[in-house]
Amino acid sequence: MKNIAKFEIIGNLGKLNPREKVAYASIASERNYKDAGEWKTITSWNDVTFFDPKIIERLASCPIGSLVRVVGNISNQSREVDDNTEYYTLLDGREFAVLAEKP
Repeated sequence: MKNIAKFEIIGNLGKLNPREKVAYASIASERNYKDAGEWKTITSWNDVTFFDPKIIERLASCPIGSLVRVVGNISNQSREVDDNTEYYTLLDGREFAVLAEKP
């Protein structure tokens, strides 16, 4: 049996922060719900980390606001900051596709 922890996000590309060997991207996804008979929308910003140089290159040329699909692995991580342990969830983007480019 294979154990995996994966994610898939279809949303709009927001802030992009490319570095030398890694890129950080915010992807906005929306969820609709009904509140007292009225439909409302919640936007969630998902911070995804990319390590693949080919994906980082494609991200750099993708216009902000484009509809994208990201698939990857989820893992819980920790790091030491000022003698304190911080815990966070890493969204490691392994696949990236542009579904509709924003002009």
